[in-house]
Amino acid sequence: ALIDVVMETKTAGLDLVHQIRQDLKNRSIRLILRTGQPGHAPEQDVVNTYEIDAYMAKTDISAQKLSTAIIASLRAYEYITEIKALNSGLEARVEERTAELKKSTEDLQQANADLAQAVTTLRQMGDVGRDITANLDAEAVFDSLYRHVGGLLTAPVLSIYRTNTSNTALEFSYVREDGKPLPKVYIPLDSPTSNAARAARERREILLELKPDDINP
Repeated sequence: ALIDVVMETKTAGLDLVHQIRQDLKNRSIRLILRTGQPGHAPEQDVVNTYEIDAYMAKTDISAQKLSTAIIASLRAYEYITEIKALNSGLEARVEERTAELKKSTEDLQQANADLAQAVTTLRQMGDVGRDITANLDAEAVFDSLYRHVGGLLTAPVLSIYRTNTSNTALEFSYVREDGKPLPKVYIPLDSPTSNAARAARERREILLELKPDDINP
């Protein structure tokens, strides 16, 4: 930008420089200050006070000098914009790397939390094993299972079935709901609707997702 010192007022050009540099915070644009009245704006004072790139008295300006100043300013502007683009790229890369490190840190924290939970679960399983092997009474063993299972997961109901002596039906050996015993029931081993009978027939675990009002022993 070629700016004259005296325009609408005697300091309009200097005011414009201040507006661009201080108010708009534009450090990229190159500013060449021209004046025909250097007495109003002495070069040394202007250069020290205002962020300009060249000061030219009109009495000393030739076409060649003006062309050289403009070309130099355009080249400087090009370098500045290139540097700003590089800085923006570096900032983006730093932000990306920071996000990656944050994600890695979060993953590590989650892994540590999972490991701590696994250790706690293993300790609880060890407690279950010790309680079971320390008791020969079936009711005491089942009570221990119910207590420990409740500590491992949300399980208000625990039912344990055994086949009857004729191997034709399942019967409750132990059942607790919210700590209270329930009446014993018998389920035919060939029941087509009972998941417990199916698991016993097929000798495998069955994982079911039941709705709150579903009842299917």
